[in-house]
Amino acid sequence: MALNTGGVVDTSFFEQINSEVGNVKGGRALDALVLMGQAGQESGSALVEVLNGTVTPSGRLTDTWASAYAHYPASSTFAKNDGDSRRERYTEGVYVGYRYFDSLYRKIAPRHPADVVTYPFGYDKSYTSFRIEPRKVTADAHSVKVTAKVTNTGRVHSGREVVQVCVSALPAASADGSNTRGSPLATSRPPPWPGQIPPSGVSRCGHRRGVPAGPVYGGPLTTR
Repeated sequence: MALNTGGVVDTSFFEQINSEVGNVKGGRALDALVLMGQAGQESGSALVEVLNGTVTPSGRLTDTWASAYAHYPASSTFAKNDGDSRRERYTEGVYVGYRYFDSLYRKIAPRHPADVVTYPFGYDKSYTSFRIEPRKVTADAHSVKVTAKVTNTGRVHSGREVVQVCVSALPAASADGSNTRGSPLATSRPPPWPGQIPPSGVSRCGHRRGVPAGPVYGGPLTTR
């Protein structure tokens, strides 16, 4: 199943359909879920190339996909859910997106905290595998530079890897009260074949939340 959507959707239907439909020849009713995003007029061609193995997917999620709509902080007050569709109050503060789930997942579902999130921020799948070795981190008052060695450890497919860097700031040094920033940053260009080591580096950290610098941003990526 391919999701042609530009935002987070409730994917609980995936397991629901598989639990209701039995005796499917060759396996389950739904055996894969692919997020193709909104890639424009060439999205169909791009999706086919990912599905047939011509291209190895290398995107990462820029949002957290919860296992149920009720797990999101504004689920009870959004639109008409609280009886008032004309006024929306943003009460989450800095606990938006992955910050909310990372900090409060044990309170959201005390009995099953590990089931709160289905696809976390930065989730990805690939036809190959990579080894990421942090090499050096330097920082000054204006920027942070992270250098890493990325190696394609697979034996069949070439591919690109997106390195995700998360920075934790001391509470006293945080102007907006936040304590975590994360941004997926691109490395590995051109695509390395198995065993090859491409030059890779990260020039900045602390991009706006949800804005990736990945090589296939806007293109298809596998989510299951």
